[in-house]
Amino acid sequence: MKKKTFAILFYVKRIKLLRNGEAPIFVRITVDAVRSEMSIQRSISLSDWIEKKGCAKPTNVKNRELNHYLEHIRYRLYEIQKELQKLYNCYFPKKHYLCHELFETMEKRSRAKQSAHFHIVTH
Repeated sequence: MKKKTFAILFYVKRIKLLRNGEAPIFVRITVDAVRSEMSIQRSISLSDWIEKKGCAKPTNVKNRELNHYLEHIRYRLYEIQKELQKLYNCYFPKKHYLCHELFETMEKRSRAKQSAHFHIVTH
């Protein structure tokens, strides 16, 4: 099974400024080129946003708290992704895992047959 790609991006919507002049912050989650976007219910002044880093300039307490919140969201999303991957692996085991199980089972049966044959020959 091919490993799934997973990416998280924080960005501001520049064309939908709020009444206070700030831009709403969104998170985009991409899994295997399928995107999902949602608002994080926070906003920021465009002059305080670092687009390339996807975070606020840490020039004041409000921006540092916002960056902490963004990292918390990122951490929780990665935790959720890991849990979903574990569930997926439980219900849809990887092919090599199935092959490994099959190989072990065949090897045990083969040893059992050889052992039984060995006992018959030695008696």
